[in-house]
Amino acid sequence: MRAGNNLLARFWRYTYANDDEVGGALPSGTVLYDSVEGRIQASVPNPSFAMQGIEVNKVVNGEFYPGTLDISEIDKCEVTSPPNHPYFGVWFRVNSVQKPNYHPGDPRGLLLVTLVRDTKHGNEYQ
Repeated sequence: MRAGNNLLARFWRYTYANDDEVGGALPSGTVLYDSVEGRIQASVPNPSFAMQGIEVNKVVNGEFYPGTLDISEIDKCEVTSPPNHPYFGVWFRVNSVQKPNYHPGDPRGLLLVTLVRDTKHGNEYQ
């Protein structure tokens, strides 16, 4: 693991492509990237989120390596390692992505993301 990184994460992309016979659709998740090195830091609450109507209890900033990952704003991030990390097993939704301005072959490239704690609601897969 690179210096400064303290966790491994898994990124998921959910789609609603398959309609069933009653007109609904079930979300289907696909793992985009597994064992992505990075770190997550707590963020100061941003008043612009409240102005946009986003009601969240936890907004964090994340840095993930390499910077060439194709992550979009609706993807999910799951912290998978180490087991003693405070966010182990916690799911986040990617709220914004900042692509690096380095060349894709430059090892200094990091992907900067703003993550929002994803709250699960019951009966999601009825």
